[in-house]
Amino acid sequence: MDPQKVKRRTRFVLKLWAAAAVVYFSYVYLIPQTFNYKGKIDDCCCEAELVQNTNQKIYQKLDELSHTKFFRTFKVNIDTECKFFSVEGICKSQGCSVCRCDENNIPLPWKKTDFIQQSKYDYADWAQEPEVKITDEWQWRVEEFNESEGSYVDLKDNVEAFTGYQGQNIWKLIYEENCFQGEDLCLEQRALNRILSGLHASVSTQLSELYIDFNKNRTKMYPNWKLYFEKVGNYPERIHNLYFYYSVLLRAINRAESVIRNYNFTTGDFQEDAKTYQLVGDILDYTTSQCDQPFHEEILFNTDQGRKYKKHYQQYIHNITKIMDCVECEKCKVFGKMQVYGIGVALKILFSDDSSTQIQKLQRNELITLINAFVKCASSLDVVDKMFYRRFKSYFNIGLALFSSSLFFMGFLYFAMEIQEKYLGQKIKKMFQHFPTNIPDPNKKKQAAIAQQQELARKQIFGEGKAKDD
Repeated sequence: MDPQKVKRRTRFVLKLWAAAAVVYFSYVYLIPQTFNYKGKIDDCCCEAELVQNTNQKIYQKLDELSHTKFFRTFKVNIDTECKFFSVEGICKSQGCSVCRCDENNIPLPWKKTDFIQQSKYDYADWAQEPEVKITDEWQWRVEEFNESEGSYVDLKDNVEAFTGYQGQNIWKLIYEENCFQGEDLCLEQRALNRILSGLHASVSTQLSELYIDFNKNRTKMYPNWKLYFEKVGNYPERIHNLYFYYSVLLRAINRAESVIRNYNFTTGDFQEDAKTYQLVGDILDYTTSQCDQPFHEEILFNTDQGRKYKKHYQQYIHNITKIMDCVECEKCKVFGKMQVYGIGVALKILFSDDSSTQIQKLQRNELITLINAFVKCASSLDVVDKMFYRRFKSYFNIGLALFSSSLFFMGFLYFAMEIQEKYLGQKIKKMFQHFPTNIPDPNKKKQAAIAQQQELARKQIFGEGKAKDD
């Protein structure tokens, strides 16, 4: 093949490559590197930027706080039976199982004061028998086990990571039977739906951030941005609801600030307890001064129509805690209960008829669930922009690797053509330079004979003409 043709074709391919690279990377740079949520959060009273800035300032300390002994030790009844449908069995695989705290790891002061009253009525009782006189305090309560029930679980030894459990039936039961249905919903109805949607978005974000690929027998956790966008990232309203959920939890914490700041965090470890008090104080100092009221609870349940929905709130939250008993993954059940308990506590703080009294009566496990639910939500909010950047970086790296390798190949091919043209031609000449150059050419002989005949014919013609003239 003619080297010149190869070079022309190579140049053409290079131009096509450059055009493809420009188009691809133009597309990549159109992919958002952050979620970029601006403006007022729907149904809230604060800006999304304020929530983002607040979370950036306090998240590290929140994470430290969740690792302290007081807040990492959670009491939960894992063995409660499901009341809605038959459960074949609890998943006991390595990913699903929960390691309960050893008796020696339970703080000694807790053993002396650990007593939780057993509830008198269950969900069915007070939902179906309105004549039963029960207090507002009980209606918001989500814990339903006595001192002989329940186990202590270390929330940090048992990491909320992807287990492979598919809980679509649980979420379906929550959304279809324990949320308000319809499109034209009032504020009270929208608020509860958005809280539960925010919880779902937070859980999905945690499982995407701490993903384990059991299909490839891997045990190391890594962020799975593809799963995140499949579950959350491609649905902006779910991220908006995560912001709303964050605002509600933060407002409940700020509302109970005086009680939380002065709570008895004693676990028997003086140094650890001092750290807990310091972290709690630092976090509350910032949130109450910079973002004290991200959510206005006063605007809910202040009309006749709105007040009738308060009982629905209580029924739905109480019912969802029962649904958590139907989760077949132990670890998912623990973290599901913990976060739903935290929501129940937040709603009790914000919407109880005598909220000031209820705040003063906060129990240890209630405070633990409220703070840990907020930490999980804060962690999910912190991950949002990271996931968007990971997606951008992944597409960028794929394009960089693809076009770099193709450029290298085409460059190599073009360079090879140059070498062939410049050096190989000279080498061929050198190979034949010792061959004789006076080798008769048959074609030349034939051409010479033809020329000679033409000359003789010319002479004859011109010779005869001269003779006639004479």
